[in-house]
Amino acid sequence: MSELAPSPELPTAYRREATHSGLVSEPDVYVAMRDGVRLCVDVHRPVTDEPLPVLLAFSIYNKELLSPEATTLPPQPAWSPLWMGPTEAGDTRFITSRGYVHVVGMPRGIGKSEGGGSREFDSYDLIEWIAAQPWCDGNVGMIGISGFGAEQMHVARQNPPALKAIFPYDPRGAYGTLGGFREEHPGGVLSLFRYLVGHFGVFHQDKGAPGELPPARDALWREAMANPDYRMFGHILNVLSMKGQHMPAVFETLIDPFEQPGTVERSEAEFGNIRIPVYTGAGWYGYTYKTHLQGAQSYWRNLTNIPKKLLFLSHTHLERPFHGLHHEIVRWYDHWLKGIDTGMLDEPPVRYWVSGLNDWRTGTDWPLPETQWTKLYLTSWERLRSQEFTPGSADDLIPPDSFVQMPLTHTRQVAKLRFLTDPLPRDVLIAGPAKLKLWASIDQDDTNWMVVLKDVGPDPSVRTAREGEFEIPSGLPERELSRGWLKASNRALDQDRSTPWKPFHRLTREAAEPVVPNEIVEYDIEVLATANLFRAGHRICLEITSMDRPTGVAGATDVEYVPYHISSSRTTLHHVFHDTEHPSHSSSRSSPTDRSPSEREQPMAENLVASLELTPAPSTRKIRRVVTALNSDNESVIAIDDISPHVSCQAGTDQFVVTQLWRTIQTPVGNEGPAVDLPAEPLPVAPPREGSVFRTVEFPPDSVWRPAGSAGEEMARRQIHATDSLDYCIVLSGEIWAVLDAEETRLSAGDVLIQRGTNHAWSNRSAAPCVIAFVLVGGKAAG
Repeated sequence: MSELAPSPELPTAYRREATHSGLVSEPDVYVAMRDGVRLCVDVHRPVTDEPLPVLLAFSIYNKELLSPEATTLPPQPAWSPLWMGPTEAGDTRFITSRGYVHVVGMPRGIGKSEGGGSREFDSYDLIEWIAAQPWCDGNVGMIGISGFGAEQMHVARQNPPALKAIFPYDPRGAYGTLGGFREEHPGGVLSLFRYLVGHFGVFHQDKGAPGELPPARDALWREAMANPDYRMFGHILNVLSMKGQHMPAVFETLIDPFEQPGTVERSEAEFGNIRIPVYTGAGWYGYTYKTHLQGAQSYWRNLTNIPKKLLFLSHTHLERPFHGLHHEIVRWYDHWLKGIDTGMLDEPPVRYWVSGLNDWRTGTDWPLPETQWTKLYLTSWERLRSQEFTPGSADDLIPPDSFVQMPLTHTRQVAKLRFLTDPLPRDVLIAGPAKLKLWASIDQDDTNWMVVLKDVGPDPSVRTAREGEFEIPSGLPERELSRGWLKASNRALDQDRSTPWKPFHRLTREAAEPVVPNEIVEYDIEVLATANLFRAGHRICLEITSMDRPTGVAGATDVEYVPYHISSSRTTLHHVFHDTEHPSHSSSRSSPTDRSPSEREQPMAENLVASLELTPAPSTRKIRRVVTALNSDNESVIAIDDISPHVSCQAGTDQFVVTQLWRTIQTPVGNEGPAVDLPAEPLPVAPPREGSVFRTVEFPPDSVWRPAGSAGEEMARRQIHATDSLDYCIVLSGEIWAVLDAEETRLSAGDVLIQRGTNHAWSNRSAAPCVIAFVLVGGKAAG
């Protein structure tokens, strides 16, 4: 029985029942590290004498919040006031009942663990101790998200022999040790996430009077203390004044708010050290605090030659205490630690949740390789359009749009520009990262550019000169999807590491360069990845601003993982240019519409703003053909290299596209002589009895060309047919149902149907096109 509403938390049908009962807990077990410092861990085992594989949860969070006794609190949804992020070590009862030992611990200098020395090899030494225990069968994996995920990536670089696989969901940033500046502060805009979660810390710490700092750090501290942007926030000044004795990690970022030289190069050198299977991912919720969402994608991109999987959940956080994804986690470890064939490696490696569609999709890589960039241009009256600017026209003279942001000392109001498309004529699906190409000037030497992507609508209105139709209606539903950030002085790009979809900024102190006031400057701003179906009648919205603010006072805000940022203490005038010379635009990765849980890789997106680049699905209308032949010297050469001219539209719509690539009329095929491109024939048609046909068909969603209700059902029945051929049908993208007389099956990208002359029809019940390559070999229909 199918679900009425697919779950955004558990993308697996794997449901292995409990095999063990009872629970033996050993709290506060002390384990000596290589230098003699002892860590404090809890060991939870099912009642059995059998050695079992172990799942280790290890991070800086207080294990006293993570025991089975402490987690008797019922799971709390993300909107509950009792939801608490650090309770994310895993459901001990679930883990042990499936035949695993659950070990929960903390590094040195945290909670009940002893202090002193370096914690660099704590997780390595603990894993090797675990493997030597009588209750362990020698196989260790790791569990837990966020800080627990970061620790998994950290120790995987060290390769302890007993660690066989990891599941680092929400793993923090990849560039640095246990996270880093680049992914926590994209574009160098300082987020206060670490400040807001700092009250969960149980670090050992003795506070005294602020002492002297070494000369180099003292100079940085004095510069920070004089920074008017910092001095505007009393709670930030409070941290700075203690010279690192209060919230030391936050202090270090404040006095030196840059990526340290060599960080990227060291991290890139270490990625190759990870040689075990990795299942990583994050949720679309992660765009607000960045490090998890960015880190998962950075690891995915840089980990090579190992089994790996990538998962993106919805905009809603998993419940706490953490118990979601556990069937998928057990499925992963059953494969790698227990040797059970769970089908884990038989699926596409990437799975992601599509908001708006509220369903799953899959892909072969991330970003989705088959997508293309589409641009949406910012233009006057805060509009977003797909048309390019035309040189030598009125487009040359379009003046900029502007906004003035006063500092928080003067206002709570966030000034912004709000660019929107017209209501969309059809569904548009965006999946992956986006980029804003922005030309702008400011009247100061720095600002924080912030970009907000929203889905607005439905909007049935039109804008005309009639009274009441001047403006887009207020109060339309809207949903924020993602954001992007760039400190203007950090605009320098690392050209070797930047891609069309990801500007890679040089975030070191040496690369920072103040802006010349009133000079037009080009910026590339990454908008963090998301996946959303913009329904027909909705608008794509891109807002440009320079400030956000806490929702409370004295630095407090409603949700710690929706942090605010250090903003400017100066009133700043911003001009955003959009003309022929300065074609601000957004770019994103797009494709048309809907599908279902088993859906395979189908890219998405259309366009964004100022130059926001999005990516639509691959087109079957322009397929390059390369055909070989022999020349007069009997040498193989290319005889035809063109775009197939045999393109036709079917079923009364330009979205049902057939492209014939080649046709033969006899068997055996005569390959002598010149390559002869036989003309295409109308569909439906089988090849000649002794011939073959090679074509692609782009099937639009049924809703595009079949009527609704009983009329559509009758049309589908009439379309069941058989041909005098053997057909090899390869699904290239999308999803489609193959309908037979007695049953039907859903096919997704990468699937193959061998149609042996039997009755069949095709039904695309998703909201996205499906592209199939067909090779038809002449024969005789079955029956």
